[in-house]
Amino acid sequence: MSLDRPAAPFLWAAFLATAVLPAPALAQDAAGPDGSDDADWDVTLARGDTREIDFETDEGTWMSVDMSPDGRWIIFDLLAHVYRVPAEGGQAESLTQESGVAVNYHPKYSPDGTRIAFISDRAGQTNLWVMDADGSNPRQVQSSMDTRVTMPEWTADGEYILVAQSGGIWMYHQDGGTGVEVVSNDDGSASWPSVSEDGRYVFYHVRTPGQTVPWAVDDIATALLDDRLVRDAFQGTMNLRRMDLETGAVVKVTSGVPSRQYRLSGGGGFAGEISPDGRHVAFARRLPDATIEWKGHEFGPSTALWVRDLETGAERIAMDPIAQDMTEGMKTIRMLPGYAWAPDGASIVIAQGGKLRRLDVASGEVSTIPFTARVHRVISEQAYQAFRIDDGPVPINFTRWTTGSHDGERLAFVAAGRVWVMDLPDGTPRRLTSDTGKRFEYSPSWSPDSRSIAYTTVDENGTGHVMTIGADGGSPRQVSAEPGEYAHTQWSPDGTEILATRGSGATVRYRSVAHNPWYDLVLFPAAGPGGGAETGDQAGMGSAGQRVVRVPGNTLPTRTQFVRGAFGPDGRIFYRTMGDSTRLRSVARDGSDPRTHLVLPWADEVMISPDGRHAAFNEGDNAYLVPVPSGAAGLGGAVAVAKKGGMLPVRQLSRRGGIFPGWRDARTVEFGSAASYYTHDVASETTDTFQIALEVPRGSLGMGTVAITGARIITLENRQVIENGTLVATDGRITCVGTMAECDAAGADHTIDGTGKTVIPGFIDMHSHFFREYRGIIPPNAFEMAVALAYGVTSNLDNSQWSQDVFPAAQMIEAGVLVGPRTYTTGDPLYRGDAGRQNELTSYEVAEDNIARLQSWGAVSLKQYLQPRRDQRQWVSDIARKRGLMVTSEGSDLAFNMGMIMDGQTAWEHPISYVPMYSDAARFFGRAETVYSPTFVVGGPGPWNDEWFFQETEVWRDEKLRLWMPWKQLVPHSRRVFQRPFTDYSYPMLAQILADWMAEGARGAIGAHGQQHGLASHWEVWIAESAMGPMGALELASVEGAYFLGASEDLGTLTPGKLADLMVLNSNPLDNIRNTTDIMLVMKGGIVYDGMTLDELWPTERSYGARPWVHEEVWRSGPRPVNR
Repeated sequence: MSLDRPAAPFLWAAFLATAVLPAPALAQDAAGPDGSDDADWDVTLARGDTREIDFETDEGTWMSVDMSPDGRWIIFDLLAHVYRVPAEGGQAESLTQESGVAVNYHPKYSPDGTRIAFISDRAGQTNLWVMDADGSNPRQVQSSMDTRVTMPEWTADGEYILVAQSGGIWMYHQDGGTGVEVVSNDDGSASWPSVSEDGRYVFYHVRTPGQTVPWAVDDIATALLDDRLVRDAFQGTMNLRRMDLETGAVVKVTSGVPSRQYRLSGGGGFAGEISPDGRHVAFARRLPDATIEWKGHEFGPSTALWVRDLETGAERIAMDPIAQDMTEGMKTIRMLPGYAWAPDGASIVIAQGGKLRRLDVASGEVSTIPFTARVHRVISEQAYQAFRIDDGPVPINFTRWTTGSHDGERLAFVAAGRVWVMDLPDGTPRRLTSDTGKRFEYSPSWSPDSRSIAYTTVDENGTGHVMTIGADGGSPRQVSAEPGEYAHTQWSPDGTEILATRGSGATVRYRSVAHNPWYDLVLFPAAGPGGGAETGDQAGMGSAGQRVVRVPGNTLPTRTQFVRGAFGPDGRIFYRTMGDSTRLRSVARDGSDPRTHLVLPWADEVMISPDGRHAAFNEGDNAYLVPVPSGAAGLGGAVAVAKKGGMLPVRQLSRRGGIFPGWRDARTVEFGSAASYYTHDVASETTDTFQIALEVPRGSLGMGTVAITGARIITLENRQVIENGTLVATDGRITCVGTMAECDAAGADHTIDGTGKTVIPGFIDMHSHFFREYRGIIPPNAFEMAVALAYGVTSNLDNSQWSQDVFPAAQMIEAGVLVGPRTYTTGDPLYRGDAGRQNELTSYEVAEDNIARLQSWGAVSLKQYLQPRRDQRQWVSDIARKRGLMVTSEGSDLAFNMGMIMDGQTAWEHPISYVPMYSDAARFFGRAETVYSPTFVVGGPGPWNDEWFFQETEVWRDEKLRLWMPWKQLVPHSRRVFQRPFTDYSYPMLAQILADWMAEGARGAIGAHGQQHGLASHWEVWIAESAMGPMGALELASVEGAYFLGASEDLGTLTPGKLADLMVLNSNPLDNIRNTTDIMLVMKGGIVYDGMTLDELWPTERSYGARPWVHEEVWRSGPRPVNR
């Protein structure tokens, strides 16, 4: 989930279940991999080296059930096929077997029993279909590629079908059409239609408006408005309604509202089904003190089936428990599996405990309807690509601030935290400065005469200066008098001034530069303080420079550049602002006369040409060009520009990456991507490409030999434990692991006495989010990266992060100039639609362009983020297989996840909320060799599980976290906590589900999701231990992560030949799994760090250095007398 998406993406799947998706942009003419048009893409086909899954099951997970009107047959969905079984039980027959890899679910008999309505995505979207009762003659009823529907229900005359759609109830004729809205979403996300047998009434449930007591959300006010808040079922957030289809009148069947001040809940009610005689309605409601038990784990409050007598109003509990409801869950498409009254109204058929049950309504007796079903699928080849980790020089495949000299002779750019210069077209890059201090260099720009370069620095305290230096090197000159948060230099046309961006000072307030509420565009004399006589315009600048304009900042989202200024015609300074849209604005040099020139929906950077006739902008990480009308600001409002269908023509300059757009001169646009620099001639419409060939020395390996002696070594190689063992590593790789007699440590350059200690492999966090803070201006001491390493995470995959943050950080870590875990990433996810960092996947070709960009930047895996159509998801998997990439995804409901895995995706992220899950699901996902990365601490069917640890322990008092986290990030989530019964937390069941799947052949991983940097990776391990035991939990943290990453030959176990990534613990985690945080030392690539301070102990002794985020004074304790 990645919650770095602005709109609470962990609930995004639930929204998509009934969302009206925006109409896709016109598809470009493109061909698929076999040369066929995208229009011919068959989503039912398995692709690549296909795999077969074939087994029999007598259990089913989350089965929606219906009974034929004659009472002879039961239909149900199981693992995204629709089955039919005799009412007394037996061998079930798949009615949708011929649909290939399509998903099919929510079957419902027509009133005459001759037809079955169901949901299928065999045409590319989860639409409404009808088939004959024997499964023959399937036909599509609702055919929108932009709308998903669920939960079909026939009208009494058998002519129409109701569905849940877009937060309301819609009706379709059995022969098609665009549908009619019956219940709008104004009443609160209406769903689960149930029609009375006389055809007059439709029952449904809604989310009830009210003042709910919130759980944990980022923005409570926004969440309350747009219904993204996770709600407590006992507060009365779900209630039943009945609409008269003749008059439209609505009656409250269950009532009450959530309220903080008053006690107004009626206990709620949902999933209502009206009885055949219309007198009773069955519905679900929770029981406050009841729980369910599964494989030794408890969870609750559990759900019961109630029956209301609509004449007397009396209600009673008819069955307890039923399936655990998902009113507080996520990534599901209905709150309970569908169930049905028998035609005589005497019984109800319902799925519970993995079985089909029949409830005798009068007596409450429950019997089992035995069934066996064959699950048979032929699925696509999995996108899985292993790789080796190189020990040689670090290739630079992501450059930033690529900018050419105005004479066209040279190029400056940033890589590995330094400014480099090369001769064009194919010179050898060389460092611009000889600075070896603990500071990084960013934001180069060329003087108009091409003889000097301005740039910015940032030191270990998070601040720096604006500097200039000759283009051939030499001694730098400090331009800014005071340290600050500087970025994005730009020379004035006459070369006398330098424009730069300066933050408000968040860094000196113990946060990072990304948290500035505003940024100033500031002018400095190019000669620097006291550098020469000031011109008239420069008079009064002062040592702090002259502020031109203040631009609001945004803490979130973090996938945007800081504001970047430019000089335009008439001495005006141009810049962009961001809000509900991006605006190109300008002011006079003194900040007066503000004007708005262009409005763009998603652009990140907009750079005006020197003559003001054009603008280059970046959107979706591609570069575009648009003309700017003379006097645009006076045309009755700014001109609206869009890359598709705007007021002005837009020229796309790149398809596989174009960032840092700028102007070499008035007719030449420049931009970069990966290790390439591009120039585009506006007049001739031609683009030249220049390659940047650069490697930097790898500084992330401990050169020499280090040994640990006398320790307990948990190698995780076939669960081997060596008592009184020795481990030897040379030049960053393990050379020997064994007993002291087997491994000779005598020749080691450094020996660690491991007596009484336990050595385990370093953790591999596969859903990390360690790179949210700096928005590209990464300082040498960056707490987000460091805290992870201090807690023993030696490698990580950040599978949803801004590319301009994470790829450069990974380079700097490998170059040895930034302390942090070995880092791999997907870069930005492949989100749906167009936006600042994403592009609508309108065709196979467009999908491949986006994937090629990410791969060229260094991605080893892709994050397919809930692309709305099946063909789009399949394109991503197909391209990934071809290009040798993994594919993971934001997870969703059971059928959606099955579809992704059948399409060949490697994995998905975040918990699948259904608990329990039975052997059918375990066998399917196990035999598909699915990698399931549940991120136990976040998501699931109830409170997020990280809240248990906040509740259980005073996390905010942890001394190590106080050393590594800004207090403003450590305290708010952890000091004032919710108190809940342990059984409200789902993590033991989630862990058991993963353990069951892994026993069948699936793989797993830990993923802290950035919930509580440092500790949360260990919480993931402690959670896993509840189902897997301590050894299994350690394997999940290391062995499984290495497999998911694709680096098992180099990581995951303490084995000769692998990288020396490990923790030295003071106590044994096999005795108590929580000993994983009792860290004495961390070793990464043979480099030894102190486990508390990250001071390097070997091969070089050096202090970690400054921690500008630490504010000691804030930790004063009381009580303090009020009288002094």
